[in-house]
Amino acid sequence: MNKWHRRTWVAACWLACGLLIETAAAQPAKIALVIGNAGYTDAPALPQAKNDAQAMAQTLEQLGFQVILALDADKRGMDEAMERFGKRIENGGVAFFYYSGHGLQEDGINYLIPLASGIKKKADIPYQAVSANWALASMEEWDEQGVNLMILDACRTPFKGMTKNGLAPMEAAGSVVAYATAANTPAEIEPGAAYSVYTAQLLKVLQANPCQKITDLLLEVADLVVAGGSGQQPYLTLSPGVRRFQFAECAAPTPAPQIVYIEVTPTPAPKQPTPRPSQEGNAWELLI
Repeated sequence: MNKWHRRTWVAACWLACGLLIETAAAQPAKIALVIGNAGYTDAPALPQAKNDAQAMAQTLEQLGFQVILALDADKRGMDEAMERFGKRIENGGVAFFYYSGHGLQEDGINYLIPLASGIKKKADIPYQAVSANWALASMEEWDEQGVNLMILDACRTPFKGMTKNGLAPMEAAGSVVAYATAANTPAEIEPGAAYSVYTAQLLKVLQANPCQKITDLLLEVADLVVAGGSGQQPYLTLSPGVRRFQFAECAAPTPAPQIVYIEVTPTPAPKQPTPRPSQEGNAWELLI
């Protein structure tokens, strides 16, 4: 290899490497914060919540997400997980917040209940719980140009008589927000089930067909929940500015080749000459 060809080859390699790096950098970051609070001591335990979070984290990792997983977190643990989440989010990427555990509303604001919350009265809630509204607003600020998803399987009211049932509606500015059941209604708990009613169907759809547009995917999950007879009517809200998103990019199936049958009339065979005896001896001649 002479000097000129060697230089050309090296330049081509650098160009190819640069294109690969640029392509990798162009891929939007997909970051997920998954929280599952199950082992409550000052509220009813939710054994399914831990299973929900672990299975969701595993599924999201398989779909290319970087996942921050927090299990049985107290308020400090939830705050720290949220801080780590914010540091990883890249504007223009995908930010996904998933929570399974107790949740409630107070004065139109939704709160997620940590372990050992110490909530004894309504005045404690804003200080001892984590505001889901604050979490969503933070995501929308960190990822203003990207896709923000929030799914709360948390429509359970642990402190009877203290707050209204379920979660309050949330306004989404460029985000998608889904609840396990309708606003202002509690979710059902199936004793002995491995997963919560809503998350069981969400996992099923994510694993079977993650290539759907996000709205179609969540509507399919809602249909399955309703068909299951639990009485839950899942809640979904999104703003007109939501970017199109799907959990996985799947190539469109190659269409089967179309076979066109053309009826062809066969060309008649050329007429064969008819031999006849010559009038001279036994010779033959052809009559055309």
